[in-house]
Amino acid sequence: MTKRSVSEALFWASSYLKTHEQEAEIARILMCHHTGWSRAKLYSESRAHLAADVDEAFSRDVLRASTGVPVQHITCREMFAGRHYQVNRSVLIPRPETEELVEAIFTALSTEQSTMLSTIGDNGFPVADIGTGSGILAITLALDLPERFKTWTGKDVSVCVTATDISEEALFVAKQNAHTHQAAVTFLAGSFLTPLKESGIRPRLLVSNPPYIPDQDKAVMKENVTGHEPHLALFAGEDGLEAYRQIIRELPDVLHPKGTLLALEIGYNQGDAVSDLLKETLINSSPEVISDINGNERIVIAWLR
Repeated sequence: MTKRSVSEALFWASSYLKTHEQEAEIARILMCHHTGWSRAKLYSESRAHLAADVDEAFSRDVLRASTGVPVQHITCREMFAGRHYQVNRSVLIPRPETEELVEAIFTALSTEQSTMLSTIGDNGFPVADIGTGSGILAITLALDLPERFKTWTGKDVSVCVTATDISEEALFVAKQNAHTHQAAVTFLAGSFLTPLKESGIRPRLLVSNPPYIPDQDKAVMKENVTGHEPHLALFAGEDGLEAYRQIIRELPDVLHPKGTLLALEIGYNQGDAVSDLLKETLINSSPEVISDINGNERIVIAWLR
């Protein structure tokens, strides 16, 4: 068999994926994965010939991707906030929109860090991530939030992160990711806020990217999502709000006596509904709805005092 160059293999793969209604970009991701090259090197070595075993593995995975298998499940990883995370069928594949949730948290905290710092006790700054999945939010906050506090205040602040999930399979992945990134996160199994209540944890920051897609939307979603990602992490009842109802219903039991910042990722049209749920349960809350880079409602932030 004649050896193919990188450019020839990419041209074939891109064309093949397009004919099967998949993104051509998958070809470059898979090529980087199998060669171990960066994207820059991929372009500079476009005329290089592929070793037979590399070409064979690359072609095999292109065929898998053409059937709708997410490329992240083929490479077993995805990038989030500058770090690679292990992913599989047990966890939701990280989305770029969730990085905006992290930045919204940092923005909110930076506006009140001086007030909050004066009320941080010997036990540090407790953080809770509800429905952690692959652990991206918990790990990012455990690693990056102390640096933010140092920048804002010039002082070291201990950040204590707890992450919960009802799925033991998801927690296994999250623990592996935390070990890889050497992030100090405590993982607890259980539904929504139940593990916090049972452990007596009252966070100063409570963050969640819960399931929020209405059940009826399954019929119009792409098969590479519904057929490969956990429905437990995607769908939340008839109107997509069931997870928010459960979280918000239990909030009064875990609020920190000195105040809690709540940060939720939401569906593109759920801002008013989630805000109303908060106001009904906590009448003094003043939730803010933040849109993502595409102009869609994506985040609800609320100071709960």
